[in-house]
Order: sequence, then C-alpha cells, then structure tokens
Amino acid sequence: MQPSDIGRLVTLGAPAVSPDGTVVAVAVRRVDLGANRYRTAIWLTPTDGSGPPRRLTGSEHGDSSPAWSPDGTRLAVVTGREGGGAQLRVLPIGVPGEPVVVCERPEPVSEPVWSPDGTRIAFVSRERAARWATGDDDRAREPRRIDRLFSRLDGEGWIIDRPSTVFVVDAGGGDPVAVAGGPYEHSSPAWSPDGRTLAVVADREPD
Repeated sequence: MQPSDIGRLVTLGAPAVSPDGTVVAVAVRRVDLGANRYRTAIWLTPTDGSGPPRRLTGSEHGDSSPAWSPDGTRLAVVTGREGGGAQLRVLPIGVPGEPVVVCERPEPVSEPVWSPDGTRIAFVSRERAARWATGDDDRAREPRRIDRLFSRLDGEGWIIDRPSTVFVVDAGGGDPVAVAGGPYEHSSPAWSPDGRTLAVVADREPD
C-alpha cells in the first residue's frame, strides 16, 4: 500500500431505507488528497439493484445523517458549516420543491428523526453555556467550573459547558426547542407512535 492509496478509500455511513423500501440513502465519505480533507455526500441507490447509485448532494463542508420523512417525499440531511457548525436541511425527493434550511446550529448536528406525522424533526446538538456568549476567544471567557468527572471527550474537547442536547424543530423551518439537555448528556431521540413524547438516552448521574 502506498500513501497515495489513501485517496482510494471510501467509507459508508448508516443506510437509511425509504418508507416504501425502494431506495436507500447513505452518506459516502471519500478522501480529497489535494485539499487534505474528507468529502462527504449523500447518495441514493435502488434497493433492488435496478440502477446505479446517484449523488444527491455535494456541499463544500459535507452532508451526513440522512433521514426519510414518513411519506418518503423528503429527506432530512445534516450539512456542515465552516467553523464546525451545521445546518439541518430538508430535500424534496421525487416531488417538486426546493431544499429548505430548517435551522442552523453553531455546533455539529446529528441523529435527525422525523415525528410520525412528518411535521417536526428531533435532533441532537451541543448547547453552549452562557460563558460562550463573550466571543470566540476562550481565554477571555469566564473559567469553567468542573464539578463532575465526565467533563471532556477525545475529538469533542470540553463538554462540561456544551452538553449534548435533544432539540425539536418544525420541519418547515424555525427555532429549535431544547427538550432534554444539560447538565448531563442526552442522545438517541425516538418518537412515540402518537408523536406526543420522545424517549432519549441519558446518564443522569454525576459521575
């Protein structure tokens, strides 16, 4: 294997099967050797192998986490933003319409899940504490108060003042509402069949 062979590596994210079972959406990640970075895009492919895969997205900062609406006419995707933030977008699939930016976050977004009636989307993102409001210079912010053992993660940095939070937002766009958040980590939202409640994973113990 030569160093240049790294550019031939392709990895796939978790597949998302359309409600009617005919199409799979998947995030495909490739290495761009010239730019020294990863490139991630959403591809669609028929489940019966009747046609070749086709590329659906191609954002500069990558797309990931595809999630189908209950009726299969829309696909929610997470689009990276410069500086580490993200957009949650909804793309029409097989029907007329334009992509909709549902919301933007200063932190990465993951795990989008549609409500059973297709009107709302739950997702996970880190919620910054008030000390972040003073700007981007961490040295100028107030000191962090560390009061529990689980305070930072490899690849994430400090999480003590950026707890992983579950949000819900209108699928047509709007301000996301935090429904399960700090000081502990919350993730893996799952809607009840009637869309009135969410189950989430959280370790609500200090250590």
